[in-house]
Amino acid sequence: MTRRHDSRVAGGQWPVASSQRFFLTGHWPLPTGHYRSCNGITLLEVAIMLAVLAILASAVTPAVMQRIVDARVDATRSEVKNLYEAMVGRESEPGTFGFIGDMGRLPSTLDELVRPGNLPTFTSQTVRNVGIGWNGPYINAGVSQDDYLMDGFGRPYAPIQNGQVRSAGADSVFNTPDDLVYPPNPPLVNGRVAVVVKHQNEDGSVLVDPLGYVVNLYYSNNGRQAVLTAATPPFVFENVPRGLHAVVVISAGTIVAQDTIASLGGGQTRLVELWVLGPTSLLPSGGADGGAGQGSGAGHGSGSDQGRGAGQGRGSGRGQGSGRQ
Repeated sequence: MTRRHDSRVAGGQWPVASSQRFFLTGHWPLPTGHYRSCNGITLLEVAIMLAVLAILASAVTPAVMQRIVDARVDATRSEVKNLYEAMVGRESEPGTFGFIGDMGRLPSTLDELVRPGNLPTFTSQTVRNVGIGWNGPYINAGVSQDDYLMDGFGRPYAPIQNGQVRSAGADSVFNTPDDLVYPPNPPLVNGRVAVVVKHQNEDGSVLVDPLGYVVNLYYSNNGRQAVLTAATPPFVFENVPRGLHAVVVISAGTIVAQDTIASLGGGQTRLVELWVLGPTSLLPSGGADGGAGQGSGAGHGSGSDQGRGAGQGRGSGRGQGSGRQ
């Protein structure tokens, strides 16, 4: 009797082919002897991943941190320059003099650039309508009310000393090599003004700095108009603050010439020529014989020499109050 082979396994279930199993479960069966979970990774793989991440972090982190520090340094350099230009005027805008042009001095604190406190308010009711008094704010305060008081690292600037703005830099310690300071050296914000009075007679002859004239220079003294007077030639005014100033020539109580001039500070000498037209008989007492020179020939001109004096120019000219750079 022939026995029929029964391919059924115990339990009465027929074996399922691999393709059928994939269709039913969505997974191909692993080869015999390979039993691996599809729901996780081994401990060895975790260790390798952590090691790779540690290597990448050690290589990338210093470069990223340095770029952040460099960006903050660049921002601070820009800020300290802007603060200084708010004090003395912008180099890119000739004729602007900032806080010192209005007040006649540097600010004692950065706060004075934004808040006037008890400082005199701006007015043009002055000689030749030269504006004097606090006319700020001189700088944008920033996002928050006191943002301008902080450097790029979020730390306060040092108190102003000698017109310099100082940040402690990356190490947050003042007076160390990484400090960010602008300008690098204490600025010279005052200068010298030399006024030459020239009296031209009807015959064309010129008297330079004849006796009897008085020259007044008006400037801002802490926001209030003040005056410097030179009663005898040479008419030289020292320590004139950076800014616009009125210059007036007086004879016998009468203004005979005037002009508005700019002192640029930096220890420079600004030479100004003011002309008076009229016959010799109109000169102040003793002026006809006390002139510093006569004639219309060429002579020596102005000299800056880092603010160390000024020559007295000679030559022909016309008009009153023709100040020259």
